Amino acid sequence: MYESYRQNGKLPATYEVIYGHAWKKINALGGMELSTQ
Repeated sequence: MYESYRQNGKLPATYEVIYGHAWKKINALGGMELSTQ
């Protein structure tokens, strides 16, 4: 099925890069604060 997309001997390909980063406040004891709701 994927072979049907072949053109000039090449198959199309895509890629996706996902990058995430987060900072969290650290308390005096070196642990992370957890909020309770």
